Amino acid sequence: MAIRNKYAYCKQCGKPVKKAKKTKLESFHYQIIVIASIASLGIGLLVFIIYRLFIQKRKYCPICNNIVQFYKKPEDVPGPKVPVIHLLEKLDAKKEIKETKLEESRKFISCDNCKKDIDYDAKICPYCGWHHESTK
Repeated sequence: MAIRNKYAYCKQCGKPVKKAKKTKLESFHYQIIVIASIASLGIGLLVFIIYRLFIQKRKYCPICNNIVQFYKKPEDVPGPKVPVIHLLEKLDAKKEIKETKLEESRKFISCDNCKKDIDYDAKICPYCGWHHESTK
């Protein structure tokens, strides 16, 4: 007897799926059913109903309609996804800390012309183009 995979997980949603669903029938499926049932005097319709009810598996996520992964044990199911937004916020915070440390370690002087802070070693102001003679 085959062991069934009972626990489903959708990678797209990042959530466990309690009950997967079958695909929805589209209009060309109905056309094929009608043609097969007319051509086979109703036997094709019976075959389709048996296939749809008993053979076709439920393997799609009810939220996003993507194929789900099945697992044998609940421990095997992966946890929820880590939100990317929080990771980006942490990276931005670390970047700001590094920038402030870099700014604190650099020496600045005030430009004589535009009065903006420029690097101590700069000979030309990047804002106004004024020539400076650095005092070293």
